[in-house]
Amino acid sequence: MPYGRLRWRKAYHTEQAARAVQQKQWFAAEFHLGRVLRDDPENTVKTRLARVASEQKKFALTTRLWTEAMASDPKLGDDSKTQPRYHAARAACLAAAGRGEDEPPAGDAMKMDLHRQALSWLKADMDFWTKQLESTTPESRSAIVQALQSWQKDPDLAGIRETAALGRTRSG
Repeated sequence: MPYGRLRWRKAYHTEQAARAVQQKQWFAAEFHLGRVLRDDPENTVKTRLARVASEQKKFALTTRLWTEAMASDPKLGDDSKTQPRYHAARAACLAAAGRGEDEPPAGDAMKMDLHRQALSWLKADMDFWTKQLESTTPESRSAIVQALQSWQKDPDLAGIRETAALGRTRSG
């Protein structure tokens, strides 16, 4: 498809989605956003939407958007500046803990799936950061170590880190 036509279609569906959201026509908004996302090879729309959804505390949606974006572009997760895998793992943990707004509470099976996905993303990040540690300057190594140590203190990751939090998530 010619680029001009693709750009026009993206602009049209973006405008229609925004209008549908203003009118609270959620089915129409989802349809038009689906069209925009389908034509988004660089994942720019998905990653922006994931950030907006996270800011609005829609953590299940955030997790779904990050999952789709990283599935269609496996190298996306290796962006050390934006750290999409970390943010996706954080959203999955928050969704599993039931801290999202306007989302039904996750059942035990869904919570376990979200925790598994979060762990998978964090393990992939660990592999990435380990490779970076081996091939970078001492100053950069210090920044990487600090970033990884922050995972140990991040309360949003408590659901997969602390045994007590895991018990609360499974039972509550």
